[in-house]
Amino acid sequence: MLSRQDIELPNNHYIDMYNEAGLAGHNAFMLGAVNRSQYYKLLGVMAMTEVLDPPQYMKLVKGCYRLGLLTDDVHYYNEHITIDIKHGDDWLYKVINNIVDKNPDSKSEFYQGSLLRLQTAERYYDYL
Repeated sequence: MLSRQDIELPNNHYIDMYNEAGLAGHNAFMLGAVNRSQYYKLLGVMAMTEVLDPPQYMKLVKGCYRLGLLTDDVHYYNEHITIDIKHGDDWLYKVINNIVDKNPDSKSEFYQGSLLRLQTAERYYDYL
C-alpha cells in the first residue's frame, strides 16, 4: 500500500509523530509486559484496548476509503471491527471474571489497568 501511494517508510517508522501521550499508551503495555508484578494491570490495559478499538477502526476504515485506499488495504481493520467486540467480551467475562473469582484481590489491579488505558487513550486521541 505504501508503495502504491509512493510513500517511503522512514528509518524511525514515524516515531517522531508520537507525543508523550502516545508513548504513555505504549508504556502502559510495557508496564505489565516487563514487570510480572503488574500482570493484572496489563490484562486490564489489554481488555480496554479490545473494547476501545472497534469504534476507532470504523473511523479509520471510513477515512481510508475516503482517501481511495482499497478493501485489501484495510482488511485487518475491517475484520477487527467485529472480532474485537467479541475479544473484549471474552477478556472481560472469560478471563478477568474467572481470575477475580479465584483471586478477588486482583479486581483493583484490573481496574487500575483499565483506567490507565482509558486515560492514556483519551490523552492521545485528544492530541490527534
